[in-house]
Amino acid sequence: MITDLLPHKAPWLLVDEVIRVEIGAMITTKMTLPRDNIFVCSHFGGTPPLVPGVLLIEFVAQSAHLLALISAQTSGGGLQKRPPLLARCKSSFTAPAYAEDEIVAIVRLSNKSMGVYVHEAIVSVREKQVCRIEIFAGTAPDEFGYGVAP
Repeated sequence: MITDLLPHKAPWLLVDEVIRVEIGAMITTKMTLPRDNIFVCSHFGGTPPLVPGVLLIEFVAQSAHLLALISAQTSGGGLQKRPPLLARCKSSFTAPAYAEDEIVAIVRLSNKSMGVYVHEAIVSVREKQVCRIEIFAGTAPDEFGYGVAP
């Protein structure tokens, strides 16, 4: 289902599993990056390798995009093919995440106004918070040439 919805492909597709969805409100997703992942294997060169914070942010952004796509599909609104554009991101990192950790994101749609969507997320490993992320995103305008699927 994930690969049918998101435009991302390996190695950039980060969401492995959708655990839970509340249509239009919240999604819980999971990601596990192997030690030999191209983005992880040389990050600080430690053992096990440290997951870069930017990948955690991208994981949350992909999860938020999935929430929007699943919600639109379920509500009969059609499948929105325009990619979201990340306008702003705030993040706070409190603990490391490593390769092969099972990383879970709980992403909530906290506000939407005038085409801008605000998502707040808590990312955790073994139920310990790794970071909090807030993203502000909208969709690409028609002049970018993406259009909407029928």
